[in-house]
Amino acid sequence: MRAGVKLVRGMRDRLAATQHGLSHVVDTAARVATHAQYVQVATPIIETTALFTHAIGEGTDVVNKEMFSFVDGARGESVSLRPEGTAGLLRAALTAKEFRGSPLVQKFYYHGPMFRRERPQKGRYRQFEQFGVENLGCSHPHTDVEVISLGQQLLTELGLAEEAELQINSLCDAETRVRHHTLLTAFLQSHADQLSTTSQERLAAGHVLRILDSKDPGDGSVVESAPRLLDVATEAAQTRFAEVLAGLDVLGIPYTVNHRLVRGLDYYSSTVWEFTTSRLGAQGAILAGGRYDGLATQLGASAEVPAIGWAAGVDRLALLQAECGEVPTPEPPAVSVVQVRGRGTAEDDATARLACLALANALRSAGVSTNYIHTGNVRKQMSFASDTKSHFSIVIGATEVAAGEVVLKNMQTGEQSPVAYTADASAILAAIAGDT
Repeated sequence: MRAGVKLVRGMRDRLAATQHGLSHVVDTAARVATHAQYVQVATPIIETTALFTHAIGEGTDVVNKEMFSFVDGARGESVSLRPEGTAGLLRAALTAKEFRGSPLVQKFYYHGPMFRRERPQKGRYRQFEQFGVENLGCSHPHTDVEVISLGQQLLTELGLAEEAELQINSLCDAETRVRHHTLLTAFLQSHADQLSTTSQERLAAGHVLRILDSKDPGDGSVVESAPRLLDVATEAAQTRFAEVLAGLDVLGIPYTVNHRLVRGLDYYSSTVWEFTTSRLGAQGAILAGGRYDGLATQLGASAEVPAIGWAAGVDRLALLQAECGEVPTPEPPAVSVVQVRGRGTAEDDATARLACLALANALRSAGVSTNYIHTGNVRKQMSFASDTKSHFSIVIGATEVAAGEVVLKNMQTGEQSPVAYTADASAILAAIAGDT
């Protein structure tokens, strides 16, 4: 390879086995979301930097350290590769004409690549895949329960429910957060010398809630005895959170209330949660979300829009499946077409080759998964058919073409039978259907 022609740090090639695992997670998640009447949407990979600054928060690590941002030379405007999907989706919902006059509640799902300039490690890449759901228009606590339950259902269908723990908290209402901010600031100021440098900077900037989310062990010891939001919550906030927990109880979804859980993005309010696992080391969060009713006004809307959603790390879910032995296997081809070569003239081989090509095309057109590899002798082709776990093989050469008959072999039982060969492959299709 030429110098400099290499994979960019923090990126990865998603080759066949890896991509199959990722696609399985996305397909499963899409099925779960569709069954709950969520519809798929997609937003651009590139957005204005201002969108994420307003939505995520200027003091967050995502905005300050992790975004891939650059100036659009044509307009001199700062744009960024999206670090998450919620902000772009809400921007679309607030600005797109097709959403105006839509039903009272709008339910969306999306998936695609996100980008953050983080230190690469197991389960964390600078380009990573997310699958997310967003529910707009309803503030009822049972909406929170529904959205959380979709995450639980996804983990169940992936065979990962026993490997994940739901941790949940409430950031309560605005009145509670103002009260708590005052108490928490005073508490942290009295322990400032015990905080990490990053947390001291956050304290000085007034971003005290983010200190609760610090992964520094020293910070953890301090915040363990810090004032808790729910301890100073208004009656309305306490009642709402109790309704959410009661709904989870009814659905039989186990949870742990984690008073330190605040999530790392500024737009969250009220219910927040994470599904975490101990199987992936430091990258323990595999699906997380929360309510963000105030984000619409942060983006310039005239009124709040009740909204809640979650995003799942597709890469981490696929990795967790592999760790747990839940690796999905690709669907094998139903038929492998095997060409017999060298039994006649070069012209005979050419005739057989075209017949194989036409047969494979006819089977695929009829919806039958078919493999034809165009090379190798019969033994190698049959070995390939066995290795790929084909259900059937069809052996065809110039003799078979002339006779109008091919050999159909059941690769599981070894049984072989002659079947009429026609351009539409109708007899072969009937034989396959009758033997499955």
